Amino acid sequence: MRGSGVLAASAVAVVVAGCSAPSTDPVPVEAEAPFVCDGVPARGAELLTGIEDPEVEQTGERESEFWTFRCAVLDGDGDTVLSVLWQTIEGHGWGAPQEYRDELSETQNAVAIEADAPGGGYVTGPARRPNGRWVCDDSRMVHVELFETVEGRDGFEDVARFVESLVPWTCGGEEFPEAEES
Repeated sequence: MRGSGVLAASAVAVVVAGCSAPSTDPVPVEAEAPFVCDGVPARGAELLTGIEDPEVEQTGERESEFWTFRCAVLDGDGDTVLSVLWQTIEGHGWGAPQEYRDELSETQNAVAIEADAPGGGYVTGPARRPNGRWVCDDSRMVHVELFETVEGRDGFEDVARFVESLVPWTCGGEEFPEAEES
């Protein structure tokens, strides 16, 4: 029986060594390549979802006046765990950009996003399912929805930092970085 205790202890050590806690690195506020979808930095998506090298679906276009463009980050079951949507707010009944920002500021748990760009934004929603929106002065908007916060991370802080990293091509005048082909 004595040898089985050593074997059991070894098995526990292997199981514990194979587990890893989520990264505590902050979500970068400056996006860098690689990008999992056009404009969606891989490192930020990984930290938000806890998924390395995720599957993604990119839909829509950014070339029309009233554009909608979306990146869905998927888990191993094919369910969306992170959605990043760019669109214009015109024609959606949200009013002018400042009116919509004012409305966002009054929603559940609203926390202002700090970014050096025209417009403004907030992270809102329940703590386990935060979503952030940045509304540019010219009616363009990015909406980031995290379907479940990674255990041990601050979803509101993560989403705010992620939105900040997307602002340069949302309303800062920079070109959308293209995703790398895989």
